[in-house]
Amino acid sequence: MIGLRPLAGFAALVGAFVIWSIAFLLLYGTHATGCALGWEARAFLMTSFLRAVLAGIVALTFAALFLLRPATGEEPLARVAHLVFIAALVATAFCFAAVFVLPLC
Repeated sequence: MIGLRPLAGFAALVGAFVIWSIAFLLLYGTHATGCALGWEARAFLMTSFLRAVLAGIVALTFAALFLLRPATGEEPLARVAHLVFIAALVATAFCFAAVFVLPLC
């Protein structure tokens, strides 16, 4: 958990959605590449290789968000950073849930 230092204020505000944006690009880029290379047809454990890779990206996104979550505090910037973190978690769950339920290719 990071605390809110003066120079870290901006990073605390935008960091969660920067992580989300990177994960979004990585997820959909991997999805397109995996479909083009036929990863959907390859078995991996109890699912396809492509779904396993995409699920790993989603799991790493949640891990990165939780590792870099802002500390809660009484100052207004800390409260706003915490709300932005929660919004990024909701956006991650909403946007990336299709990996687990929809056909991939």
